[in-house]
Amino acid sequence: MVGLGREVALDSLLQTLDALPVPARIAVQNQAMGEMRAHGLGDAVDRLTATILSALPNPPESLDQVLLLGQVLYFARRWEEVYSLTQQVPGLEDILARDVFVAGIYGVMLARTGRRAEASAVNDRITLTESGTAAQRDLAQAEIAAALGDGDEAVRLLGQSALKLASIHVDPAFDEIRSYPPFVALMTPRSVCCTNGRA
Repeated sequence: MVGLGREVALDSLLQTLDALPVPARIAVQNQAMGEMRAHGLGDAVDRLTATILSALPNPPESLDQVLLLGQVLYFARRWEEVYSLTQQVPGLEDILARDVFVAGIYGVMLARTGRRAEASAVNDRITLTESGTAAQRDLAQAEIAAALGDGDEAVRLLGQSALKLASIHVDPAFDEIRSYPPFVALMTPRSVCCTNGRA
């Protein structure tokens, strides 16, 4: 529906998610937000962002709600708001040390708000951590590298990783290198033609 520009139908479809638990609903809505932006539907992104934010407690009442709100603001590219939100998180350093997913998002946010040295420091800590799987650490570091504009390093990390790359085209972390030829090549599906049983 997003690819076809059917915004009204998409809005109706997203309304059917209202019965889902909040974390599951927001995960789908964030993905939809990324797809909308990838297809140039900026007004639809703004509407969906407003819908999501109106359903969340403001201010957040728990750490889980803070993290959910941070994810929404991340996909909405509202970087300074994400930064302000993180400054309210108690024990942030401990969270970053044990959750490589959050560390990657945090590093991207730092890079996108001009805090490049701090973003690089988060990246260095990920190198030393045993949090998450190797693939998750590769993704977190690739996100930070891309947000810092280092396309070569981002592509290297993604290329060596066992990650499925399907969702990366909607990840805001990679906005800075979307037109970088090696990244475009990495994200381009490869077709396989078989003849007489041979690939």
